[in-house]
Amino acid sequence: MKRALLLLLLVACDDTSLGTETVSLSWSFAGLGCDDSGVRTVHVFIGPLAPSGFYDQELRCEAGEGKAVALRGVAPGRHTLVLKGLARDKVIYTLTEEIEVGTPEMGRFDLVPYAPP
Repeated sequence: MKRALLLLLLVACDDTSLGTETVSLSWSFAGLGCDDSGVRTVHVFIGPLAPSGFYDQELRCEAGEGKAVALRGVAPGRHTLVLKGLARDKVIYTLTEEIEVGTPEMGRFDLVPYAPP
């Protein structure tokens, strides 16, 4: 029984869907920085909707302004990146893009003004 549990634990530790990659990216807002755009925080979502291996957090805007912010725990492979620039509790900038996780530096993303549907 102990061997079976140990084997199961070793297999689970080797599962790449648990999020082994670090993604580095930065952002701007129609060419503007955080202060000039009015953005206070950026909601970052990377991944498919899965039990693990995705990134879904709200960060201070300054964390990714001018320099890359490292986001850990993303599963390798093709994902959807969704960035939302927020002023207080309102989305004012947005970006949705397909990315390939496994590239260490994703680069700079320029969010566009949000237009409600």
